[in-house]
Amino acid sequence: MRKFMIAVAALSGLMLFSFQANAEQRNIIIHSGDYDSYQLGPRQGWGACKRSCDGDPRCKAWTFIRGTRQCRLKYIVGESVRNNCCVSGVKRGAATQRGSQQGFCSDYASRATESQEANLAQRCRYRGPRWNSQYAAHYQYCLRVARASANSETAARRDLLDRCRSHAGSSKKARCDHFVRIAMEQAATNRSARCGFEGPRWSGRQGRYMRRCQNQKRAVTLDDTLRREKKLRSCLSIR
Repeated sequence: MRKFMIAVAALSGLMLFSFQANAEQRNIIIHSGDYDSYQLGPRQGWGACKRSCDGDPRCKAWTFIRGTRQCRLKYIVGESVRNNCCVSGVKRGAATQRGSQQGFCSDYASRATESQEANLAQRCRYRGPRWNSQYAAHYQYCLRVARASANSETAARRDLLDRCRSHAGSSKKARCDHFVRIAMEQAATNRSARCGFEGPRWSGRQGRYMRRCQNQKRAVTLDDTLRREKKLRSCLSIR
């Protein structure tokens, strides 16, 4: 049976877990990517949550919270962290039925929420229905319109994000000043929210961020920004 290697952040450092597809993993919570959550009945367990995921083409992973009997269905396989609160699993193949309308709209909604994460991470300040973090809203919109309209929306988000990046990167100094400002804000949020993320990416040292920007390509610094933003959103979403 195919296995997924999932990086798991623990207090002792980064560990790797072998996540067997379509099998439960006890004492693991998968963060981020929830598109649906609901309470199970008193006689239902993690198996009911797994079956819900198996029967939904949008679902790629699931988490069952024992204490509240809550099932969380996920459109992405997020970061997996050891926690005795939960049982989790990754769907076999972790892929949607791409040929179906449901599969197409699942991919559309995933790209839309990723674009919003980039919008927030880069402080582009785009607003409106096109720019929100609600996977379900994007998914339902896609089901109502023709594929051409959905593809047009995806292209519009991509073009606007490219314009934002170009503006921030009009000169190397402007780009690096932008990168440092966001990195410092993200590091401060990590400390104030007590998320506990550590390492050079979270140093909070302005000089370190500036040197990294000056010595790396734009794609590398953008990846740093997006990774920090995703981790912060994961931390803040469970508080």
